[in-house]
Amino acid sequence: MIAQQRQQQVAAALETIVGSEEDRFKAAASKIEDSAHRAIDEQDRQAREVGEQISQLVISSRSIGDQIAAGSIPSGEALERLADFHEQHRRIVARTQSIKALYERQLEIAKDPGAAVDDLRRRFPALNL
Repeated sequence: MIAQQRQQQVAAALETIVGSEEDRFKAAASKIEDSAHRAIDEQDRQAREVGEQISQLVISSRSIGDQIAAGSIPSGEALERLADFHEQHRRIVARTQSIKALYERQLEIAKDPGAAVDDLRRRFPALNL
């Protein structure tokens, strides 16, 4: 009986120090939600940046097309620049896919941060205090 009382006292003291499990869960969920919103904002900023890159690529490719049509650029140089545009386009597409995947994941987390906490607890049992 004394051991049981002592165990209850230790549990109460621990809860006083670190808070209840529900409080820790809420705090973790809040931090995860805040982090997800920051990540969403960052992905939005990067998406706008990609949009600007696409606009510049379109403008540049149209300019090359006009120069080719006018005969004011040697064909070798035009081909090199077009190959460069193709490489830029490939990088933009890859970046766009990465941004989209991160954005969608963070949006899921922001909608249900508690599920993200549960997932972390399952993956990392040491987090279960």
